[in-house]
Order: sequence, then C-alpha cells, then structure tokens
Amino acid sequence: MIRSCIFLFGIVCIGCNSTHPASNVSPTEYRLDHVFLNTSHHIESEEEIFALSPEMQTYVQQNLMTINDPFKRAERLLQDLFTPEKLALAYDSGADLIAQDTFQTQLANCLSLTIMTYALTDYANISSQFRHVNVEENWAQRYQQFVANGHVNLRIIGEKFDNRKIYSSNHTVIDFVPSLAKLRSSPLTKQQVVAMFYGNKGADAMLRNDYDTAYRYFVAGLNLNASDSSLWHNLGILYKRSGYLALSETLYHHSLSIKPDDNNVLESLAILYEITDRENEANGLRRKIQASRKTNPFYFAMLGDQAYQDMKYSQAIRHYRRSLSLNPKQSNVLFGIAKSYYQMHEFDTASAYMKRAAQASELIMERRQYQQKLETLAHYAAKLNSH
Repeated sequence: MIRSCIFLFGIVCIGCNSTHPASNVSPTEYRLDHVFLNTSHHIESEEEIFALSPEMQTYVQQNLMTINDPFKRAERLLQDLFTPEKLALAYDSGADLIAQDTFQTQLANCLSLTIMTYALTDYANISSQFRHVNVEENWAQRYQQFVANGHVNLRIIGEKFDNRKIYSSNHTVIDFVPSLAKLRSSPLTKQQVVAMFYGNKGADAMLRNDYDTAYRYFVAGLNLNASDSSLWHNLGILYKRSGYLALSETLYHHSLSIKPDDNNVLESLAILYEITDRENEANGLRRKIQASRKTNPFYFAMLGDQAYQDMKYSQAIRHYRRSLSLNPKQSNVLFGIAKSYYQMHEFDTASAYMKRAAQASELIMERRQYQQKLETLAHYAAKLNSH
C-alpha cells in the first residue's frame, strides 16, 4: 500500500469501503473454514458494538437532554468530545473499539468515534447519518506496516420523536478533522458500518499474525456487506499470506470488479505477480500506480515515514518536502521533518518545524502534544548549548 520492500504482504485497508452494488459472487464460494479453525475469539454483535454503558447514559442525561434544540445538543457533544476537561477524546489509528470502550479509554479512530457518537446521539433522540468521506489515497503505520486509510464521520440531520425523524437542511458533522467534514461524502447504513468494523478488527488481527481471528472477522463482514471491496481485498491478502495464491488472485480481481482502479488492490496484485514470476504484468501495474500517485501528497508522506523508519533522515526530509509542495498544511508531515532534523542534531531547524506542526494541526490534543515536544526540544537544546 510502491516498492515491494515496503509492502511485502500487500496493503491492508483500514476503514475503507465501497458502496457499489454487490456482484454475483457469494462469500461462501471462497470460504476456507477448514483451514482457519483455531480461534475462540468472540465476534462482537451489532448490539454490543453500539451499546451504551451506564456512564454514557448518565452523560447524555446530564449534559445533552437538558438542551431542547437537537442541533445545539449535537454541537454540545461535539464540543465536549475534544475538550480536555470533558470527554477529551484523542486520536489513535489503532483504536478499533466498541462504543463503551471508546468512551472509557478516550481513544478513537474515525470509525470508533463515529460508532460512539452515533450511540450517544441515538440515546439523546438525535437523528444522525453515517457518511463515507471521499478522501485521497493515504496510509498509516501499524505494527511497523503501512495500511491504507479510509474515512467515515457522522452527520446530524434532525431530531427523533415518537419513532419519527424530523429532518432539517442544517446539519452538524462530527469528525476529528473539521476540514474533512467539508469533503464530498455518501451515506452508509448501520449494517455497512458494522461490516467495516469487522474489517478493521480483522485487519488488526492479520497484522498481529492471528490469521484465524482475521478470517472470522472478514467472513463476518462479507456476510453483512458482500459489496465491500476492501473486505474482499483483505481476505485475499490473508489467503496470500497463508499460501493460497490462486485463490488470493481471484479475490483481488473480484475486489477490482467492485472498485476498479483501486491502487491498493493493484499493488497487492503486482506483488502477487512478482512472486509468481510474472514480471511484465507486475511492472505494467506498477507504472500505472506510480503515474496516478505522482500528485498525491500522502504517498510522498508515506515514503518519508518509511525512510524515517529506516533511519534515512535526509531521504525522509526530501520525501516530506515533496509532500508539502503538494499540500503545505499537513501537520504530521511537518512533524516528520522536525523529527528528522532532530535525529540529525539540527535542533534549531527541528524546533522551527515543530512550531509549524503545532500551528497547522486541527486536533486540540495533537497541538498540545506538539507544543510539549517543542518545549522539551527547546530545553534540551538550551542544555546542550550551555556546555
């Protein structure tokens, strides 16, 4: 998710989703139940995923139900979510949690945030809608591997009353990143969101090499939404890792039949072609992928992260700078440059980029973290200069 040294096993799609119509292929046609047997892991039901704890119910009753206007109620929730003295939610790309656990740990990614806020707003008699946001191809690191990211959020559309939904042309969007709330999006059903949750949990299990649990989650997701291209893709990756190469290739092609020209799936297919001695086909796909990514800032940010991980700091800075030339407002990329200069002992330059990262961040908790790192860096630099 593209050099093969980065994506040795292909790309795991976290929170990606396609809303194309389902194809004629059934998940049962490609089941390998007799292979993935050794797991007793519990698969969360829809009810468990969205259930409220007593503490969540108390929060709604004391903080939201005292407000009559449903949109002001939602705005209060949005404010409380990211206020340090309130719910103080922090972003964690690996926080694939049910609603109760998100509320308790105060950690969430976009999907678990959306799940928790849906549960809260539903209890608060607020009508809301899951949304799939059309974001440019991007990646995150988990377990020293790069995974493709999708994005979802929650749109508040009115108030529920006597089992009816009262709609309004106004809406509030609950999202970690305000700028993403303005992007084009499409509606999702609750069932699609549960399938995405299973996809995330399966991907996490696969990254931990727990293939039996990963298999159970992927199959559970496909049973709910057989038109989710990323679930087919990730099941294909699982089969490829497990040595079922022909079946893996079939699932990659099926994923592409749902979502054509998905670079992440094409990358996995190219890797499969390489290990099955089809270099010409692999090279053709890589040229196509490279051409489509040459204007993608997140691609170069990912290359920068890989170079930093490999301790190639000058190379990381070159990739990060290329990313910034395409999108100058990426706080994580500015932070990447700051880290790289720090590793090269260029502390003044590192401090300058850390300050820019703090200024660019849209996340309150992230801004605070960058500011703390900046203060630590300034203290360390001053200590060095005093000797």
